Amino acid sequence: FNRPDNFKFGTVGPPMPGCEVWIAPDKEILVRSEMMFSGYYKAPEETEKVFKDGWLLTGDLGEFDEDGFLKIIGRKKELIVTSTGKKVAPALLENMIKEHHLISQAMVYGEGRSYLVALITVNAPAERNTIQSIIDGVNRRVSSTESIKRFAILDRDFEIERDEITPTGKLKRDVITNRFREVIDELYS
Repeated sequence: FNRPDNFKFGTVGPPMPGCEVWIAPDKEILVRSEMMFSGYYKAPEETEKVFKDGWLLTGDLGEFDEDGFLKIIGRKKELIVTSTGKKVAPALLENMIKEHHLISQAMVYGEGRSYLVALITVNAPAERNTIQSIIDGVNRRVSSTESIKRFAILDRDFEIERDEITPTGKLKRDVITNRFREVIDELYS
């Protein structure tokens, strides 16, 4: 956790004393500690699913920076697997896109496809080439597999009332994908 005297923005901080954190080869964050819960009440099958060799499988993806601070880059269940078998954490890309003040929301898609695309919503009218320069800036920060090749600017934000996002602002990827299927398919044509 980040402490008042030892913090870094964009991270959750270094592991707390008495807590081991390991990043698995697939980037899942695993935790082991004396203070960890021992399992789900009267649900041994569910408990077995979240533990492996004494490690708690968090379902979060992460990485340590050079100073030992943990950065969460996405959720394992949200990983995009491209047609080449590469795995991409969309939340990291979406957050990079949303760093720009013009972008209100972004959803990256590419499941089973050869490249990634994005659905973008904006806070104010913007020229397509302005949005393209934002995407180009993000692409310079990531690998070619993680690069966004095409995007569409939607005419409205994703909405809670339309069941497209949760009350906490998380994207409901399946709902958005189904609702904007024609737009996504056009990005691949």
